[in-house]
This record gives sequence, C-alpha cells and structure tokens, in this order.
Amino acid sequence: MKFLYNYYLKISLLFFFSIATIGVFAQTGTFKLTSESEVSVDGTSTLHTWKTAVNTVEGELQAGSKFAKMKLKEGEEVGIVALKFEVASMDGGRGDAMNEKITNAFKASENPYIEFKSTEPAVISSITNKVDNVFLLTSKGELSMAGKTQTVEIQLEGKFIDANTIQFTGKREMKMSDFDIEQPSAMFGTIVAGDDITVNFDLKFSNSTNKM
Repeated sequence: MKFLYNYYLKISLLFFFSIATIGVFAQTGTFKLTSESEVSVDGTSTLHTWKTAVNTVEGELQAGSKFAKMKLKEGEEVGIVALKFEVASMDGGRGDAMNEKITNAFKASENPYIEFKSTEPAVISSITNKVDNVFLLTSKGELSMAGKTQTVEIQLEGKFIDANTIQFTGKREMKMSDFDIEQPSAMFGTIVAGDDITVNFDLKFSNSTNKM
C-alpha cells in the first residue's frame, strides 16, 4: 500500500507541475513586427532637411508572462527586443542617385542591415495612462550599423491596441559620426548632410498565436 501511495503521489505531483509549467509558457508570447510598422530617418543638410523611409523592417518581442497578459506595472520587465532594418530598402524620395549615396554611406554591401538587440530585458519605466494601457518602455541594447556597434538606450511610448497587438512610438537622436558614417554629399561637395539624425519609430507587434 505504501508503494502504491508513493507511486500515485509522484504521478500527482508530476501532473501538477506539468500543468503549472504549461500555464507559465502559455502566458509568455512572441510578438512579431507587422507590415504596418514604419521607421524613418530625419536629417539636415547645407541646403534642406531630408527624410528617408525604411521600407523593410523585421523584429520581435519575447514578452514575459505578466506583460503578455497586459499586467502593467512600473519597473516590470517587458521582455527582449530585436529589430532589423534593411539598408537597401531605405528611400530618400529623391531618386536612385540619392538612395545610392545612402546605401554607400551605410556601407550596405558589407553591412546590409541596421540591427538593435536588447542586452537586458526592457522595462516599463512609467505608466502614463492606466485606462488605455499606455506606458513608457526603456530598452538598453546594442545598435549596429555601417560595421560599428554602440550601446544605446531607447525610450518609446507603448500601448496595447488589443490583447494581442502592441504599438511602440518614439524617436532616438544620434550622430552619424558615432558610427563612423561619412556624411553624404552632392554637387561636388557643395551640399553636405548634417551629422545629426533622428530615427523615428512606429512599431506594431502582433502575437497571432495567442489570439482566442
């Protein structure tokens, strides 16, 4: 009898921990970047301001269980973020000649992508609207472009559009010289792009596997 008791006890415990483990993993989520996402780069030159759209963007958010279930709390870990932008898809809206200068400046033949990868879980730095599930996210990671990698911190505003869709918006100012990017020029050097650029983000992530 004691043998049977111990046997059924072990089976019960195994079943309990299996159900608990399944519950934890079911609450985590992989949110993929959707085609509705938009990324652009703003800059200046000696003649005019300019904007470049990035038309091919990829990324995902490996969200923790609490965040995936919309349980927002200041200081709570959101998860790990990875973003990837194709340099060849950047379009300055002024023709092929300008686009070629952009890809050359970013050394696209050797470094076809701009990439950001979290080095630690992003966190909710503050909640700005509890009713509409709006919060500020701070993410620290490594940004790589033109063959150089820098550690950066990015802060974006996040919002749950619904239980399976998250939107992050914001911008990050930086300098091309920080990544050894030569400022593009035209008209025999009489027009030169400014060193300061601003990257604009409108990112939408969807967790299709979690839809009811």
